[in-house]
Amino acid sequence: MKSEHRHELKTNSLAEALANLPQTLKTHANKILTVLAVVLLIIAGVRYKRSQDEAARAQVRQSLATAWTILGNIQGVREPAVLDQAETDVKSAAQNVIETADASDHPLLASAYQALGQLYWTLAIQSPLATTQPTTQPSTRPTNYLEMSEQAYTPNPF
Repeated sequence: MKSEHRHELKTNSLAEALANLPQTLKTHANKILTVLAVVLLIIAGVRYKRSQDEAARAQVRQSLATAWTILGNIQGVREPAVLDQAETDVKSAAQNVIETADASDHPLLASAYQALGQLYWTLAIQSPLATTQPTTQPSTRPTNYLEMSEQAYTPNPF
């Protein structure tokens, strides 16, 4: 008998709660909507932050790819104007990677420093040593490129 009585009481309280649900929702509607709006704002903020982070990572990877493409294109080139422009472009791309990449992304940072080292090594090898025409004089002496290459290959950023 006790078990049947308890079951009836539970059924009655459930039925009562369902009957009072519309009134309860009307009473607490503002609180429910506020909580729902806050949760949606948090979700939107997290998604926005993630998309911004991914866009920044994509831009960093693109800068690094640009640096390596330029390095591939200047192999065998001896024209000072082309080498000077390549130096500017690769340094800019590598600096962008070094400054904006996540500090914990060691492979990406190492690749940027390697690109700088390869740039200076290539410039040291391909720069004209001595010419009589001022227009074909390199802007930096090849011995400086070797020192700069050594510095780029042995940084201590980590």
